[in-house]
Parts: sequence; C-alpha cells; structure tokens
Amino acid sequence: MLKPRLVALTQGVGTHIIALACLLLALLMPPMEMVPFTTSIVAGVISVFALALVSNDGLMALLGYGLSLALVGTLGSLFLF
Repeated sequence: MLKPRLVALTQGVGTHIIALACLLLALLMPPMEMVPFTTSIVAGVISVFALALVSNDGLMALLGYGLSLALVGTLGSLFLF
C-alpha cells in the first residue's frame, strides 16, 4: 500500500527530478500516437509518479522510474528497428 517510505525521493530535489521525468514522458507522447494505445501506458507511468508525490512514497517513485526506463527502452526498439 501507499505510505511514506524513502521520502528523500519525493521531497526537495526529488520532486524536481520527478517533474522532469514527467515532462520528458509527456514530450514522448505525440510521436507515440502512431502506435495505438501507447500513450495510455505513458499516462499510467505519469500516474504512478503522481501517486508517489501525493503519498510521499519513494518506493512508488522507484517503480515509476523503472517503468519509465522500460517504456523508453521498448519504444526505442520499436521506433529504431
């Protein structure tokens, strides 16, 4: 469940890093519209980050970072190869 854990990841500079990650994910959305429903995945990852910030849950933030990296890696392989 959501509870305050690893709060250093969701307070102070951590908040700015999450905001930057969400901004970069949002910038990926327009080119992703070529593949149906992929923007929904990005919106889900941004929602994970939002939950992390609202609940001060650094573990949820780590999950968001992991999902972001997996998404970018998958998209890179889709669009480059």
